[in-house]
Amino acid sequence: MKRLILVGMLSLVAGLLSGCMQHNAQIYVPLIPNEKTVTVPAGSSGLKGEIKKALAAKGWAMLTDKNETTTNGTIDKNIATRQAPDFGTRYRLYIAYHVYDWCMNGVPAVNYELSMIDNKTSAEVFTLDGSGCENGAVEKFNLLLDGRTE
Repeated sequence: MKRLILVGMLSLVAGLLSGCMQHNAQIYVPLIPNEKTVTVPAGSSGLKGEIKKALAAKGWAMLTDKNETTTNGTIDKNIATRQAPDFGTRYRLYIAYHVYDWCMNGVPAVNYELSMIDNKTSAEVFTLDGSGCENGAVEKFNLLLDGRTE
């Protein structure tokens, strides 16, 4: 009887923990496989650092935001100029997250949102958002880098 109660309690806890994890991934356009350069936010703490480790493991070159712009145009009576950020990479990655708890496996539980943008076309390549264990978010991110959501 005690064993049955223990199994029931463990099943309940496992169900509650898995119900707390939610990851939503969308792919809008494919990544260009031979253009693995990405502008990333500075720093290495938390989810940001884990995502950078995942990028490095898959051979991505990372730069931080140069905060530069390029101006194109001609000087005459009808001046037409265009200013655009010069990232120096094909893609840029936006990461927003905060830790709200700790998972049973000792990693942070996070709410997060990531977006990969193509700097040449301004298209949003993929998005990933959700809440749960940090390593689950990194696993989903790795799938997106491989062009998959599952």
